[in-house]
Amino acid sequence: MKDDLQNNYRYITEKFSSKKFSILFFSAGFLIIVTLAMFFYQGQKDNLKKEVQTHLNTIEEYKALMIERWLTNHFYNSVPVYTNRSFINHLNGLINSNNQSYKQEILDIFNYEREIKDLQEITFYDTNANIVISSSSKPGILICDSKSNINAALINRKNIFTDFFFCDADSSIHISFYIPIFKMEEGREKALGVIALDTNPYTSLYPFIQHWPEESKTAESLIVKAEGDSIVFVSDLRFKKKAALIFKLPNTLRTLPAAKAVNGINGVVEGIDYRGEPVLASIKKIANSDWHLVTKIDESEVLQPLFEKAVYIISLAFGLLIIIALALYTRSKGMQAHLYQKLYKAETDKNIIKTNFEQYFIYASDIILLLNNDFKIMEANQKAVVELGYNHEELVGLDGKKILLDKSASDVGDSFENINNTASLIETRITRKNGSEFYAEAGLRKIEVENRIFYQAIIRNTTDRITTTNQIKKT
Repeated sequence: MKDDLQNNYRYITEKFSSKKFSILFFSAGFLIIVTLAMFFYQGQKDNLKKEVQTHLNTIEEYKALMIERWLTNHFYNSVPVYTNRSFINHLNGLINSNNQSYKQEILDIFNYEREIKDLQEITFYDTNANIVISSSSKPGILICDSKSNINAALINRKNIFTDFFFCDADSSIHISFYIPIFKMEEGREKALGVIALDTNPYTSLYPFIQHWPEESKTAESLIVKAEGDSIVFVSDLRFKKKAALIFKLPNTLRTLPAAKAVNGINGVVEGIDYRGEPVLASIKKIANSDWHLVTKIDESEVLQPLFEKAVYIISLAFGLLIIIALALYTRSKGMQAHLYQKLYKAETDKNIIKTNFEQYFIYASDIILLLNNDFKIMEANQKAVVELGYNHEELVGLDGKKILLDKSASDVGDSFENINNTASLIETRITRKNGSEFYAEAGLRKIEVENRIFYQAIIRNTTDRITTTNQIKKT
């Protein structure tokens, strides 16, 4: 029973209580959790990036469409208004006679067009670039722009779109559109002048570009265009104030989405933005312009919810691992406590048995001898000391065979060697230290402990019994 308990205890302590097992258990569990989390994170990351890129592309398609419509409505749709015969006759009448009714009708049209199209200024210039009439009381387009646009529109007989430009008069950015006006006279076209439409992109275009349809910490849209070997940011930036037409970067930065745009790439891309941040972006060329719309969002913002989810899953799994470990630890401690109790009881029982045996061995009424394989006495009880006349130290080491006087040493040896695990009983005479003898019965038993042979002899003095028996026989 004791051996089983010790084996169980050894197994528990080796498997559940050792530091080595604990380290291996936690390391293996942690590696498994981290590996699974990485596979989950990578798979979800790719799917999430695709979803966000599709979303960016949708937003960009809508914004690009609105910007194209803005250009069309603000400028290109105005051409029929100012080139119809009735309006041209009014302009001709104003130039030739300064007719106030014509002037008022023209101003009414200018003011209406300016209001519905959110234009800053509409001005009519004669062929010498002199202001004839304007919707503004203080027209300033000529100050902001060059006469070359007016001359070019008249000479080339086509509309001129100036793109974004900086106006010193009001320290602001403008976009202008020049429409040449001609009148048929005697079968020939006569140039009357040029109508210039001017708008400030800060009033409607920039706010629309910068607007994001949902809450985001990093998302933004911007417009860029190529200028030589540089990329010009023609709209303001979310993270760089007063950047429009001022902030430029070389178009050799291949990872920059804006550089990809001016180099002819369209669609969804990944790259590093002007701040040096990894981003997901979508690029689209704006029709009827040199503009490129870039819609982007930081990759860190896109992946933040996924990262938090992965951390939550890892924490949950790690917590579960700790709970399992604590459960195993508690179970092992409980089993150890139970085994300790059993071992304690077994040890207590052993001590009781040992004490009882020692008491029996020492104070037994018979002589008890323990001999080794060479029949040398290894231990003797108190009765042996009294009966045989030797002290304990003298008895230990004596040849047990020589104590048996009525048989030769060889015969006694044979008696010992022929006995088995069952008791053998012999009658003999025992010689004391002083030379006297007494009759005795000796119970002999062979004992094997860990492959070693021992003999136990329990000897009882039968002198009185034999003497009595002999007397009875004589009478």
